[in-house]
Amino acid sequence: MTNVTRPRRRESQRTGGGQPERSRRYRHLVNPFEPVRIFSDDQIESMHLAALGILERQGMRVLSARGRALLAAAGARVDEASNMVRLDPAQVSAALASVPAENTLVARNPERSCRVGGPHVVFAPVAGPPSVNDLERGKRTGSLDDFRDFVRLAQSFDVIHVLAQMKTAGTRGNAQFTDASRFQAGRWRRRSMPATAKAANRIRAKPM
Repeated sequence: MTNVTRPRRRESQRTGGGQPERSRRYRHLVNPFEPVRIFSDDQIESMHLAALGILERQGMRVLSARGRALLAAAGARVDEASNMVRLDPAQVSAALASVPAENTLVARNPERSCRVGGPHVVFAPVAGPPSVNDLERGKRTGSLDDFRDFVRLAQSFDVIHVLAQMKTAGTRGNAQFTDASRFQAGRWRRRSMPATAKAANRIRAKPM
């Protein structure tokens, strides 16, 4: 019996020694199964009413002045001294009723647009870790260079559909992250930089 070594999937996709071709198998994923029912309808309704009560009585702290202004214009009660915003249950219910069950995230390249909601499945990397940990430099507050490595790493996977804010500024007003979202959008548009082995080996996000 002759032993035949199968080429690895990534290697079999290479053409002329160039970069591996992007797989389209994961571009649009649909879950064929119904969601698992963990809570009954009555339990879900009870949690919903409890959440409405918290938003109405305790409220939530909104640090963005622009966000508070928008909520106030929509009818919310805003306490500028404490940055607390309180929402009327009817206001929340009206907002929820206006949300479509499904929507499309439109990309500059139409082939990369994603359908979200319903049975559609969209994968994204983690969002918001304040620290980065790697084998070379240990745990530290992340920098824009770390963010770039995260973007390269995420874009090396065919199954990652969208990018999140994969690194947050460790201190308020960190100038390095002023244009992070703009950088992220540009990298997502070009999709030209695969992850390096060095980035893949050293980066590991740490949750808060």
